[in-house]
Amino acid sequence: MRIGKPLEHLQAAVKGLDLSDPVLKLTTVGRQLGYAGYLINDTLVWAHTAKVRPFEPATYKTIQHRAARLWFTGIAFSIVSSLYKLYGLQQREAGARRVRSDAEKESERKVELKTIRAQQAAVRYQLTQDCLDILIPSGTLGYHSLNDGLIGLVGTVTSFMGLRTQVHKVLGGAVAAK
Repeated sequence: MRIGKPLEHLQAAVKGLDLSDPVLKLTTVGRQLGYAGYLINDTLVWAHTAKVRPFEPATYKTIQHRAARLWFTGIAFSIVSSLYKLYGLQQREAGARRVRSDAEKESERKVELKTIRAQQAAVRYQLTQDCLDILIPSGTLGYHSLNDGLIGLVGTVTSFMGLRTQVHKVLGGAVAAK
């Protein structure tokens, strides 16, 4: 169950207010509030489906639609954030590509380029996951008419992508070394 997750997202939104970059602040707060709102409404959908708290059909439909809209919003903010981060990394990479005058600075440059490439790969991976994930709520909202089988496949792929990310966070370099 994801009952405590909305609180985690609300806490992350509050932490996002401390970011100095205004674009990252906006996208972080927007993403976290979108996800928190989605999870609250998704819990209500679950409560209705499990017959814990039945709603009138019109109310249930409104809750489902609001959940999809908030999920879409959270993912959209995440996509904007990833694009912004990629742009910043591209600028850093351009600066790091300039050859340095001495050998010590040249080795620092190579380390910096390696770090930037690793960050770019992580951001691109998240962007790919978000671009796939956004198909799910956008279908619910009627923005496209992809069939349910394809949407289910997208959900499965992004779930495995998320699992891979979590395993990598927990095990760190142990996964990469194998």
